[in-house]
Amino acid sequence: MRKVEVSIKYSERYEVIKKLVKEGGNKECAVVKPDCSGWAANRLIKGYKSEGKLFLFTETLDANRHMH
Repeated sequence: MRKVEVSIKYSERYEVIKKLVKEGGNKECAVVKPDCSGWAANRLIKGYKSEGKLFLFTETLDANRHMH
C-alpha cells in the first residue's frame, strides 16, 4: 500500500472526527478549528462510523484528483 500525503486541513478534520466518535462532545465547538460546517461534520461522522478511516481519506483523494 502506498503512503498518502494529506494536507494539514484534512488531518485536523480526521483527528476531530475521530475524537468526536470515540468520546462524544459538542460538534459545534469541535468543528470550529478545522473550519468544517455542522452538516459536513455529521456526514463525516456517519461515514467514519460505517467505513472507518478509509472514508475520510478516500474523500480527500477524490477531492485532490478533481483539482488537477
